[in-house]
Amino acid sequence: MKSMKRNYNKVVITLFLNIIIFFPFFVKAEVNYQLLGLGDSITTGYGITDFNNIYINIFKNYLEEYYQSIIILNNEANNGLTSTQLLNKIKNDIDLKNKIKKADIIVMSIGGNDYLNEIIYYQNPEIFIDIGNQLLANLKDIYNNIFSLNESVILIVIPLYNPYLSLLKNNQELIEMYDKTKKEMIEQINQYRVINNKQIYTSDTLSKEIESSNNLNYGIDPHPNINGHKLIAEECIKIFNEKIVTNNNSNQNKIITFIIKNKYYFIVIGIIFLAYLFKKGYNKARKW
Repeated sequence: MKSMKRNYNKVVITLFLNIIIFFPFFVKAEVNYQLLGLGDSITTGYGITDFNNIYINIFKNYLEEYYQSIIILNNEANNGLTSTQLLNKIKNDIDLKNKIKKADIIVMSIGGNDYLNEIIYYQNPEIFIDIGNQLLANLKDIYNNIFSLNESVILIVIPLYNPYLSLLKNNQELIEMYDKTKKEMIEQINQYRVINNKQIYTSDTLSKEIESSNNLNYGIDPHPNINGHKLIAEECIKIFNEKIVTNNNSNQNKIITFIIKNKYYFIVIGIIFLAYLFKKGYNKARKW
């Protein structure tokens, strides 16, 4: 009887250990990833009537297919937002802070509205320089605040582009200033990634591509049209595939991704294996 009891205990312990081993597979299979949108009307999708054509939603759909899992989207962007206003929101909005803490990926567009009033009404070169300097300072503070809340988050920054070429066509000096800030913004992000070892990325080519009239609304409307949003989404996907997946796909991450994509096979195999062990242990116990 004692031998039978010992064998029965072994079966129970074996089952318990295997549940512990396989439980992370079950948990990982049910994971939901969180995508957070920050910034201005580019990320809200201003002017786009079909929700599915906004770049952040196109990107979300791609991520759902890649991870074979639900992507929870929180789009906290606001029309007309400046970099100063975004910085203040991140510092003071408790709800937004919590969403940043939970986010796996953040996409952000900001900066164009910083220049808006000056371009439309004044076009003062000295003020233009001050705006550019303040924007870069705000961006650094924004990055610092985001990563202080969530050090492992992936941050994709939509680069500054110039939608005001028609308004500035007779002022080459201001166009060059704007272009200088665009370039410095990209350099700042690349340096920040290296110096701080954070997952922050942007595009070196998107600014020029999106400035084409085919990708912006007609007239002086600075917003991307459907083609523009598709272009931004494609660039986000390119960044994700070429920089994020490539850099982060250690052997462990590859295994986890494989498990997620094949979760149901693992569940079935796990159940069969547990049943086999139980039957084997039970038959042994009966012999005694």
